[in-house]
Amino acid sequence: MRQYAEFITRLRVFNSSNTNYTQAVRETVNYCIANDILSDFLREQGGKIVSILTTEYDVEIAKRVYGEELLEDRNIELAREMLTDGEAIEKIIKWTKLSREIIESL
Repeated sequence: MRQYAEFITRLRVFNSSNTNYTQAVRETVNYCIANDILSDFLREQGGKIVSILTTEYDVEIAKRVYGEELLEDRNIELAREMLTDGEAIEKIIKWTKLSREIIESL
């Protein structure tokens, strides 16, 4: 844990003196390897660590994906109701935009 805490401290230091966050992460990894801080782990996983720490979380994309999942859940529920009412599969496909495979699996 001490070495992890040192890694985070170094990342904050490099990030405060660098306008490029990705570069700050790379410098932190290099510094830690050179100073035997999580060095074995960072030698093996350094590239993945840089990738993970620099991946941006896009709120708009997350909202869109969540909205699409919510819409699909609602359409599945509607398809179930329509199947219970004896509606034709073609009509259910038209109204819900679900695939035939999904509807048949219900």
